[in-house]
Amino acid sequence: MYMCLDAVKKGFLAGYRPIIGVDGCHLKGDHGQQLLVAVGKDPNDNYFLIAVAAVEAETKDSWGWFLEMLLNDIGESRKCYINLLHGYIVFCTETINQGLMQIFQEALPTLEYRFCLRHLYANCKKAYGGGTVLRDLILSIAKATYVEEWERRMNQLKEINRDCYDKLFALDPKLWTKSHFTFLTKSDMLMNNISEAFNGRILEARHKPILTMFEWIRCYLMTRFAEKKKKEERYEGSVLPKPKKRLDIITVRAM
Repeated sequence: MYMCLDAVKKGFLAGYRPIIGVDGCHLKGDHGQQLLVAVGKDPNDNYFLIAVAAVEAETKDSWGWFLEMLLNDIGESRKCYINLLHGYIVFCTETINQGLMQIFQEALPTLEYRFCLRHLYANCKKAYGGGTVLRDLILSIAKATYVEEWERRMNQLKEINRDCYDKLFALDPKLWTKSHFTFLTKSDMLMNNISEAFNGRILEARHKPILTMFEWIRCYLMTRFAEKKKKEERYEGSVLPKPKKRLDIITVRAM
């Protein structure tokens, strides 16, 4: 079962940056299915649910079906949005889902995608051990904003942990580091926190039967949009709170 509300679709196409986090989570009922979600970011850096689907499992077929439905929805006016979908949209996903990776590499090779940095580090930690030194170095590599800095940090990783270096060097840097991201999306998002934030918010609904859960999500979105509209009407600033806070930090560091 798949759901993408018309108002949500129009809202995403009207003004949101073309970056979408995709993720799956377990449903808690007796049916034992999975919930696939596609989540964008609103202007205040909060999550903006685009579509959800209940499927039997996170397989190549289910992910392919979900992404096909999603792209058909947000690209309904395909003549107008063909460049958006096949040149500008970026998907952010965890690194361990092989079915989803196969879809991106085989069925949708023109779409850009990125790995979630948190999942990437978790995989490295599991394989090669953790520690603050390795963690901070991997984070600094991913956050490097120019190629020379990325190369310098990678050389440091090579001296500390050669196996981890080989694993990360084998990955296309366009998938996980700012220094190689394209400029088309105007977003340097490294982690898929928006999807996981939504999954956590609907935890109580994930225990319900499928139809009841979808109705709960629909009502939750209606209430959320109404509350945000009221807050926006009362807000007097020219820059929304979260971006302003981040901008203030950058301003102080630049002094």
